[in-house]
Amino acid sequence: MRLRTLSIPLAISFLIVACVPVEEKEARPTPERSCSTTLNWHGIIPGRSTQQDVINALGTPPKTGTERFDQSDVTFYAYPVDGGVVAQFAKDRIFFGSDGIVDWLEVTIADRDGEFHAVRDMLDDLSNTLDTVYWNNNYRPASRQFDVIAGPDQVYVWSECGLALNATGHCSSSEADRVLCPQRGEQTGSVNPISLVLRYPNPFPQFSREPNPSVDNAVLMMFLFPPTSYEGFTKFYMQKIPFGLWYDFFQEIRSDN
Repeated sequence: MRLRTLSIPLAISFLIVACVPVEEKEARPTPERSCSTTLNWHGIIPGRSTQQDVINALGTPPKTGTERFDQSDVTFYAYPVDGGVVAQFAKDRIFFGSDGIVDWLEVTIADRDGEFHAVRDMLDDLSNTLDTVYWNNNYRPASRQFDVIAGPDQVYVWSECGLALNATGHCSSSEADRVLCPQRGEQTGSVNPISLVLRYPNPFPQFSREPNPSVDNAVLMMFLFPPTSYEGFTKFYMQKIPFGLWYDFFQEIRSDN
């Protein structure tokens, strides 16, 4: 399952084109390296698509609203997730800049088609070299040293492609009766194990209390943003990735039927 990925019925597709700089009112740093893949969801491309493009692709949003980031209210459209236990806890959300252009997308993956999908399933369309992986207790060390709200999340970042994957290593036998988890250790289409290479390993080593990230970890969410530098990601998008809903989601998955 490539970043075509989602040959599951998510209709997530990827256009293979050269990276083109995106003009925005609030300029983001340009990527430090090239990416051969331009990511889109239902044809919606962060930094390019308009509110009307979103409506044309997904229909009139059942819910609209604003959320506050950096002392500003950001408009979003929310669409229901079409399956899985996660549908009770999450929606797909598209956020817009003040100019009406899509700024970023939260696309829920988790169990929406009845099974989890692993990080390794996406590496056919991505380099296995990425910027970094934020582990559970080093993502926001200044404000939450033990990350009690974030739960099991890990964030895998490809800034040049405009992608952060919210993933977890906690998909285990306890979920076996509810969803199909990735099979650990299986390397689809490859004889050799796949390993991740981090350009910026462990940004906060003083809070390193978790094992190294694994390509077998289950993807919970795709967070799509205009391609930028790693510094651009940390400045404009890192703090906008949601965490809190996953604790409730896994509690539900693990409960008795």
